[in-house]
Amino acid sequence: MTAARAKAAYGSAPTKKCKKCDRKISRTNISKHIKVCKGIKLPETRSEIRKKSWEKNRAKRVGSQRDKRAATLFKELQGFRKQLREAEAAQAVPQPQPKGMMGHALEVLSLHPRLFEFVFAKAEKHELLSKGWFRVLILWLHPDKRHHLPQEWQEASNVSAVEESFKPLPKYKEEMQDASIRKVYEERVRVEKYQVYLQTRFKQRLIKWESKCQEAREATVLQAKEGLAKFTEYADCTSFDAFKAIYRARFFGEGQGLRNCEELRAR
Repeated sequence: MTAARAKAAYGSAPTKKCKKCDRKISRTNISKHIKVCKGIKLPETRSEIRKKSWEKNRAKRVGSQRDKRAATLFKELQGFRKQLREAEAAQAVPQPQPKGMMGHALEVLSLHPRLFEFVFAKAEKHELLSKGWFRVLILWLHPDKRHHLPQEWQEASNVSAVEESFKPLPKYKEEMQDASIRKVYEERVRVEKYQVYLQTRFKQRLIKWESKCQEAREATVLQAKEGLAKFTEYADCTSFDAFKAIYRARFFGEGQGLRNCEELRAR
């Protein structure tokens, strides 16, 4: 390794005497000094050029920079607003699905708990798997009677579920009418067990799921509100122009900026 060079003492640089002003100037700067003494205008340095350019275009550059900052802040504000709007629909985990009665005539119906409980409640006055019970289920799930169902099951996305639930019912009714007492009893036990499952275990899963979703929603809402708290003075701004007018008013006082903001809000 080479030894570190000793730092030269201040004023130790070789100098030369100026013939005009008799000052001793370092040889590095002597040529520049001679021109100054003779009154020759030196070319502007880069720093001087930048300084003059800044002074000349200051208003334009400052305005552009403020507009960029306003655009960034408005985008952040819109992000918090969107987060707050979507908070109600936030789901912490996927919604639990029932196990269903696989391989059974009521399989499709069993995969839609709310529809299952609705039609079973309509037929609760009749003995399970009796003629009257089947008549009620077929009546409520029939495609021509769909308008009697809750609005949820009249939507296009759920129509196929109702139709698929109805299709096996006529055949299943015939099978139960021709089946032995033992077979009908076994079927009743299976359907009743599944009904109890929906009312107990599956309902508990739904309650836990709703609790988790509520916690997630509350956390999201809190985070969004904390973000919006920084934009209290911009709460009524729905457009970028209105936001920019208030932002500019911070630098120009309650002058033209605020008047422009009021005009934009009134539009």
